[in-house]
Amino acid sequence: MVDSETFHTPVLRAAAPGLSLCLRAGSGAAYKRAQRAVLELHEALKAAGKAPEFQRGVVKLLSTHGHRRAWIDRLQRAGLM
Repeated sequence: MVDSETFHTPVLRAAAPGLSLCLRAGSGAAYKRAQRAVLELHEALKAAGKAPEFQRGVVKLLSTHGHRRAWIDRLQRAGLM
């Protein structure tokens, strides 16, 4: 499970439990919700000039959920990896 220490910004720390819950569900709909949330976080942090922090958070998220091939495919298609 990804805990709140996985992410370095308050926004990402707040999102971590919900993302983990979606990813553990393992369904396409859950992955879609997680992808949407990650994309929204990416856009917000990019606009705030914190894209490097977002990328570090994604790397840590993948250390826990990187074995989920469908999840990785979704992130790649969205340009988040």
